[in-house]
This record gives sequence, C-alpha cells and structure tokens, in this order.
Amino acid sequence: MVFGVHAIESYFIFPQIFATKLKLHPLLVLIALYMTEHIVGIKGLFLALPVTVYITNMIFSVDDAAPLLEDDQTKSDAATIGPI
Repeated sequence: MVFGVHAIESYFIFPQIFATKLKLHPLLVLIALYMTEHIVGIKGLFLALPVTVYITNMIFSVDDAAPLLEDDQTKSDAATIGPI
C-alpha cells in the first residue's frame, strides 16, 4: 500500500506540480530527474530542475532574440557602407 501511494506521488503528482510551477512539461521533469540521477547520482537530483529550467530558458531566449539579431545586422551593414 505504501509503495503504491509513493509511486503515484512520485510519478504523477510530483512532476505535475513542478511542471506547473516551473512552466515545464511533466515529461521533461521526469526525464531531467531520471537522467541526472543516473549520471550524477542522488546529489544530482538537487540540481536537476534548476539546470533544466536554465537550459530551457536559454534555448527559448535565443529563439526570441533571433529577429533582434537580424535587425541589428542590417543596421550595422547600413552604417558601415555609409552615405552614397
């Protein structure tokens, strides 16, 4: 009975709560916890979610900044050519 309650809490409720608070998909939470536990060990579980949030924020901020970088490039090209 205790094992069943613990399994439900660990595999369904815990990832759902963290996913809503951290704005991550629940499957990504489970994968991050699983991977860091097997690679680093128990100590890695403390850093699994903060590192995952940091990496996903970096990935999405690069995607959001791509149009900004293109606009800056066209302005810098125009500035280097100078008046004609």
